[in-house]
Amino acid sequence: MTPVPGGERESRPFRGFGKSTIANLKRRPTSETNPMRYLVAMIFAIAGAALAFFFISNELATWVTGLLASSGSVTVESPDDDGSVREPLFMLFNLIGLLIGWLVGWVIAGPLASGERPG
Repeated sequence: MTPVPGGERESRPFRGFGKSTIANLKRRPTSETNPMRYLVAMIFAIAGAALAFFFISNELATWVTGLLASSGSVTVESPDDDGSVREPLFMLFNLIGLLIGWLVGWVIAGPLASGERPG
């Protein structure tokens, strides 16, 4: 905006960010500017959490609860005690499945984000 005689300012329409900003985006590593890597990682994270939820977490939580009860670390006298031990373990194993899925997706999408073809 440039000042004009009379004290009013002349307004110009927005014409974009210019070439220098686009050049700066091109210089950055592609993992920062390519949202596809994040999308693939999120899809794999959801798949990992779903697989853990339906197939692994309950069995592992039950197994670890049994190990803790048999070793004497935890006394399980009622179903409520069993649930209070098993539920955090169940959530922990679901979180681990989510993180493993995210990491697998991030690794798989790495070559895709940089423009390389896998294989």
